[in-house]
Amino acid sequence: MTEAEETTKASAPYCAVQVCTTCKIRKKRCDKTLPICGYCAKRNLPCRYEEFPKSNGESDPSGFEISVNAMLMQMVSLFGPLGNMPPAPDRIWYQAQRITHLASLSLGEIGRRYFNNFHKWLPLMSYHSFQEETTAYDRNSCSPPADFSILTLAMCLITLQPNRGTPITPQRLYGTVKMLFAEVQAMMCASDRLLQAGLLIAAYEYANGRPEAAHITMGTSTRIAFAIGLHKLDFEQAYPVVIHMSAEEHWRCNLWWGVIILERLIICEIKDKAQKPITEYPQSEFPLPTDLGGDRMDSPGTGRIAQISNFGRQAQAVFLLDQVLAARRLPQTNKCRILEFRRLDESLQVFLSMLMSTTTPKIGHGCSPIAPAVRALFLIHKEILDYPPDTVNMRCLHYSQSALEMITNVVVDVARHHKEQIACQNAQVDLLPLSCSYTLHLAMKNIRDCMELSCPHRHPSDLDSLVQLDRVFSDRWRGKEPG
Repeated sequence: MTEAEETTKASAPYCAVQVCTTCKIRKKRCDKTLPICGYCAKRNLPCRYEEFPKSNGESDPSGFEISVNAMLMQMVSLFGPLGNMPPAPDRIWYQAQRITHLASLSLGEIGRRYFNNFHKWLPLMSYHSFQEETTAYDRNSCSPPADFSILTLAMCLITLQPNRGTPITPQRLYGTVKMLFAEVQAMMCASDRLLQAGLLIAAYEYANGRPEAAHITMGTSTRIAFAIGLHKLDFEQAYPVVIHMSAEEHWRCNLWWGVIILERLIICEIKDKAQKPITEYPQSEFPLPTDLGGDRMDSPGTGRIAQISNFGRQAQAVFLLDQVLAARRLPQTNKCRILEFRRLDESLQVFLSMLMSTTTPKIGHGCSPIAPAVRALFLIHKEILDYPPDTVNMRCLHYSQSALEMITNVVVDVARHHKEQIACQNAQVDLLPLSCSYTLHLAMKNIRDCMELSCPHRHPSDLDSLVQLDRVFSDRWRGKEPG
């Protein structure tokens, strides 16, 4: 080789074997220049090349596993010196795209899964609004605000199925989403999208069996709700009078109800019984939420409410649950405590009878308001049975024991029905209320206690039905980390 050829070779840029990750995600042409390609350099975008597979066909799964973990938990460090760091919204959107790409999911698929499943239990946003934003950002090839990026990642977290054969698992994604949520909150403090993301993270922690973590996340989320003024929402007419609401008013009303409902469900599982909700249950003039399930409820100017929605029924059940939690905070020495429990027991049983006589508790539909009502009844009668025997009359104790038997029978019947629906593939596990496992465990404990006392009316098949549904739920939300 001549001296001129050596000089030319030395001055020529080195080229990567594969296109960079940014160009691959954005589906743009890449010149593969190292250390940064021409497309990324021109637009000041982060540029990173993945390692090329070994030429002998061997794979290194452990190394790949480590690199994925490093990418998820230390995402910010991937972009080199601070001088080359792109603007925060671009960087966070890039991270969101890369994670969803590694999870083999598109934004469209994440949205479809979210609105077909979790949304039916806790409708926090408008489908049409989300679709319009997603389409606009795709069409313009621009990065969305950071709060929209973290919302898409939270939606990915809540819909990502375990054991899908991808390097991204819910457990690993969770840490990254929490880290980015804190970063976005430091950047913009409060927004509707940031609140929606916070509620989804709290819901995941709650379903994952970590109510204490969910309670902390809810503390942040409720303060975001106050900062954006959801507690000050004002409507000209009260429910159930026919009212006209815009699409934005509909989902902002639902968003506030999501805070109210989720906060109280989580508090049920907190060990400290003195914990009070940060929010107050809305006054009667505040409209009940809608299901946001179709064009009629999502279109501006068409908020003609003819009947109470499924989500509205859930809000009514949580109204009773809120009163049970307040009574539980009273000291046992307060004579009004048991009287209040008895009053609420009667109200809850009337409410449950009304629900179960008018509809079959289908997964994702009728079971949503039933779940908090059943949880409230368990709270009442467990509290009464925890009284010292010499402080409450035996008739009251016997009644509470019988009431627990009745509630357990309801849970067993619903569990069998849901298990059959899932077995026949007529329903998805994601449609089960996120409080499902907590309620199943209370019913299982009651059955085991009865079986220890050799109660003749208790059959092992009742326990089996509860255990089987709990296993299905736990496999979905509490799946073990592979390896």
